[in-house]
Amino acid sequence: AFLQKGDMAGASATATAASPISGLPVFAKVGGGSIDPNGKVAVLNFWATYCVPCIREIPVFNSIERELGPKGVVVAGISMDEDTSIVPEFLKKHPMGYPVGVSSPDVNAKFNLGEDLPVTLVFDASGKLLKRFDGSIDDSELRKVLATAE
Repeated sequence: AFLQKGDMAGASATATAASPISGLPVFAKVGGGSIDPNGKVAVLNFWATYCVPCIREIPVFNSIERELGPKGVVVAGISMDEDTSIVPEFLKKHPMGYPVGVSSPDVNAKFNLGEDLPVTLVFDASGKLLKRFDGSIDDSELRKVLATAE
C-alpha cells in the first residue's frame, strides 16, 4: 500500500500545518521547533528516560526512521518525562535518529496514556489510528501495520 507507492508527492509542510487533515497534536520538539504528524503516516512512541523497555526500543525506531522516513513515514519519540530538561542529556547516551518531542496533559488525556510505558500509536495519513501497542513493540508487527498504511 503506502510503502509500495513511495513518497507522498505534493504534501506541503506549510499546507499541512495550516490545515491539518487529521487533527493529531503538533508536538513541541526538544531543542526547538515542532513535530507535525498531520497528513502523514505516523508512528508516535510515548516513552520516558526512566523506562527500560523504552530504551530497548530505540534501535527499532531508528531502523524504521532510516528505512521509511524517506518514504514519508514520520517516526517521533514523545517524552513523557515530567522534567523535560533531562531529555537532551539522555539523548547523548541513547541517540534517537528521529524527532523527539514532549507530551502534554491534553495529549495524555486524548490518547488515554497512563503510567505504563511505552505506548506506540500508528496512524495512517488521514489520522486514523491503525494500531496501539501497549508495552514493548515487536518490530515485525510494527512493520506489518506500516505495510497496510496509506
